[in-house]
Amino acid sequence: MKLRDLPRFTLPASLEKLIDWGLQREGFAKSKPQPLAAAILELSRRYQDSGSKIEVWESAAHRAAYWAYFLPLNFLRLQVVVQQGLQLGFWRDVREVVDFGAGVGTTQLVLSSTIPDSASLDICAIEASPAARRAYESWVQEFRSTQRLNLVNSRQLTAPPSSQSVVVLSYSLNELDTLPPPLFDYEKILILEPSTRQAGRRLMEVRGQLQSHGFSLWAPCTHQGSCPLLAWSKTDWCHDRILFDRPEWMMRLEQHLPLDNRSLTFSYLLASREPCAKITGLTRVIGDTQVEKGKIKQAICRSTEKEFLSWLKKDSRGQLIPRGSLIRIDETIAKKGNELRPADEFEILSSHSQ
Repeated sequence: MKLRDLPRFTLPASLEKLIDWGLQREGFAKSKPQPLAAAILELSRRYQDSGSKIEVWESAAHRAAYWAYFLPLNFLRLQVVVQQGLQLGFWRDVREVVDFGAGVGTTQLVLSSTIPDSASLDICAIEASPAARRAYESWVQEFRSTQRLNLVNSRQLTAPPSSQSVVVLSYSLNELDTLPPPLFDYEKILILEPSTRQAGRRLMEVRGQLQSHGFSLWAPCTHQGSCPLLAWSKTDWCHDRILFDRPEWMMRLEQHLPLDNRSLTFSYLLASREPCAKITGLTRVIGDTQVEKGKIKQAICRSTEKEFLSWLKKDSRGQLIPRGSLIRIDETIAKKGNELRPADEFEILSSHSQ
């Protein structure tokens, strides 16, 4: 596979319309990128100075920055995780989705555009910000969403409505000092976090807490042992990456920003009380291609060991495997230290798709 053939993501037309609508409400437009860029830089600075514990929704400029920039990027990240769950059967028999820290409803937007029968899902969106709830209610009415929505004013996670509930924590775990106790009462859990070292390693620790409460890991993990990156390193963390074909208006916007989002990174977990049969015996490619002297490597995860696929340049040009892909490795594969030496190309059993 060549670099140009790697899977890429785009913004759906429905989200583009919502972004236009949100910007118009705040007095901004895609066609005027400089004011938007200034608002994005200011909001980014506040995030960096104060972490995620800031009130995004009190300023029209901050709201515009969120509509134009943070919403579409977070939408794509969450869409990848939801799609991964679809491939594995994670969403089978789900009836209710509890969205903790819902913001303006990114989770509902993703479910509507990704899950075929999403109209049958009941959504309980928990959000403490009055401005965010108003924006959420407004677009639901404007675009005539058919999903049943219960928008709750709270900072506390509620108990699961039933045994067919999924709780979604999308960029909300990093705002908490401890895990909310009702989390462990759910049957299924989706957590999406920033791809920073601090957030990623904390999520790897949460992985162990979920296991101690009887949960099985569905993704990105393909095994139920200890996390090799947590056990064998003090600095590594697990995160994924997708390639993003940005629309023209976003590329013009980024000309005024010290940012480039040709690729998006994120950390995530899918956990359930039910084991996932589809990952048995599979390996997840968790690293980008690394070119070293005399070899090409990619990090993989299939056990408690920290391992790499390794192609010697003198024998092969290597295989470019999309990050996040699932492959099957024959146990007879040659191994030297923590490096597996493939003789043939792997069949990619599952890869990110939109």
